[in-house]
Amino acid sequence: MNDSIPSTNVNVYGVARRSPAANGSSPEGAVSVWAMPTIEPVFVVEPTYAPDAAERREPIRPQHLARVEELTRQGRLLVAGAYADMSASLLVLRVEDEAAAVALVHEDVYWREGVWTDVAVRRLNRVVVD
Repeated sequence: MNDSIPSTNVNVYGVARRSPAANGSSPEGAVSVWAMPTIEPVFVVEPTYAPDAAERREPIRPQHLARVEELTRQGRLLVAGAYADMSASLLVLRVEDEAAAVALVHEDVYWREGVWTDVAVRRLNRVVVD
């Protein structure tokens, strides 16, 4: 083994990461080990925008954003935003199942008012590192 090349060991019980020496808090090449990351099932949701969504959403956007804030505070909405090309939104939801994810979309004012016209949902196994 070449001693000039530092190595990092990873075992099945956790994640090992080389600590940078530049911060002065640990010797060069020291390795910190954390507990094994957990897997959290979440749902990635892509509601598709109507062709006239930019105009249609303007008067109801405050109501929609208030709901985004409420769901975020409840811990059910992890990520929300619109693609720059206004083709769809992206939501990451912490809910029980796909049906619950679809129900949240269907309860939104954007769905009720035709801003969103279709929805695709996929389960994602989110890696959570404490």
